[in-house]
Amino acid sequence: IEMKPSHATSLPNDPLIFPGSFNPPHIGHVSLANAAIKTMKRIRHQERQTLLSSPLPTSLPTEIQSSITYHYTKHHPTPSAIFEMSITNADKPSLSVKEVERRCGLFASLANEEEMPMDWGVLFTSAPLFSNKVNVLQKYLPATFSKWS
Repeated sequence: IEMKPSHATSLPNDPLIFPGSFNPPHIGHVSLANAAIKTMKRIRHQERQTLLSSPLPTSLPTEIQSSITYHYTKHHPTPSAIFEMSITNADKPSLSVKEVERRCGLFASLANEEEMPMDWGVLFTSAPLFSNKVNVLQKYLPATFSKWS
């Protein structure tokens, strides 16, 4: 497995974000991610069938209608699993660079042993609380998600 750092902040088009300390990441985390992806694929399939069988409400702005149509007709059917860790913590000291590297290495090792989702990544933030995470990550989500939040 190869892990590459990204200096640009970007998220996949259909991310499932799993926050946690992942110390260590384990089969339970992977199983949860795979179960969520399987569920989302089933929901997306049902939504797509509904969308394709009936027109969108005309009360929705054209921009949102276009985004929804694109999302359900052109979008890759498998969501991405993003394991998010905060380097700052509400009740513990911040993670050191060495600890961040160690936890990334644990994910790489786990990926060699377990059935990881097809598309996955590790994301580090400085958002210790869930409300902080929403505020930070919202601006990086595709328009389909951020316009409805």
